[in-house]
Amino acid sequence: MTTPTQQEDAPAYWRRRAEEARRAAAGMVDPISKKTLLDIANAYEELATSAGAKQRTVQGPSEL
Repeated sequence: MTTPTQQEDAPAYWRRRAEEARRAAAGMVDPISKKTLLDIANAYEELATSAGAKQRTVQGPSEL
């Protein structure tokens, strides 16, 4: 397993990925593919939340 880069630790990175997945889902005709991409977007949002919590723990709430 590799260590995440600073970019991958940033909530904004995962939120951008979530938005990309949502845009791709919007263009899907197949309902299974659409649901899969929306599930991926939701997982990216969870990663963003986790990354934000990690930053607050490491930096402290006043440093964000």
